[in-house]
Amino acid sequence: PGGTYTIDANGTASSTNFKNFTSFFNTLMNNTRTDGGPLLGSGVSGGPVIVHVVPNSGPYTEQLNVSQISGMDAVNHVRIYGNGNILQFTATTTNIHVFRLNGIDYLSVSNLVIRSTASNAGWNLHLMNGSNYNTFDSCLIDYTALTSQTTNAVGICISNSTTSPTSIGAAGYFDTFRNCTIKG
Repeated sequence: PGGTYTIDANGTASSTNFKNFTSFFNTLMNNTRTDGGPLLGSGVSGGPVIVHVVPNSGPYTEQLNVSQISGMDAVNHVRIYGNGNILQFTATTTNIHVFRLNGIDYLSVSNLVIRSTASNAGWNLHLMNGSNYNTFDSCLIDYTALTSQTTNAVGICISNSTTSPTSIGAAGYFDTFRNCTIKG
């Protein structure tokens, strides 16, 4: 469904508020929620989906794996305003990503901190399987928790593999990373 929504962990789950990113994306992908809010129907239709993460409502400790959402295109896109909130996850060498785009197109994220809290691994942002025309603007990709040198620490990974940061194939085209900082 098109429209304007919020993500607010401190608010009540409703038809316009999600308590976490997982509930928001699951609603769009397959019409399920983990936060107890009402089902709204899957996909994007009738215009873009705009989401404001309520300032200072995080951190949000969750691992995201976002796949294709029906109806998304250049007009019916999803735009998330992070408002400086933190999305974080303690990755492992076998469960390595914080935020994965898996074949999704036309997602726009701004002003979000994407943080791996692991000391030995973490792909903060992972694009794969033809994730095209996505935009990340003014985001902080933070893996400063890393305490050892490893090839499993990657700020932004564009790879079709879930185990190697380098692979052959069309993992993503025409993606934009503007005014982002990678810190680690």
